[in-house]
Amino acid sequence: GGRVIMLRCREEQVAKADSQSAPSVSLVVPTYREAENLPELIRRVGAVRDSAGLDLELIIMDDESRDGTPDAVARAGQSWVRLVTRTTDRGLSAA
Repeated sequence: GGRVIMLRCREEQVAKADSQSAPSVSLVVPTYREAENLPELIRRVGAVRDSAGLDLELIIMDDESRDGTPDAVARAGQSWVRLVTRTTDRGLSAA
């Protein structure tokens, strides 16, 4: 099956959260049992983010995988990467 990647751009006038402005680009990647692929994904997105100078966040939407996905994200140690774990299995397309 194919992977779904959604890119959402925000307007420059974004509400501030916790006194920091929101990123201008959010890359949402739905996952299920993809822990082994996350380090490479994060590395590649980071390379593009750095080379293009993008204010980008990577949001990994996980369907409560039991393969160590939270640990893989934590090991990446990147503040611009967030993990959202959904406790209700709704499938990748629901992300």
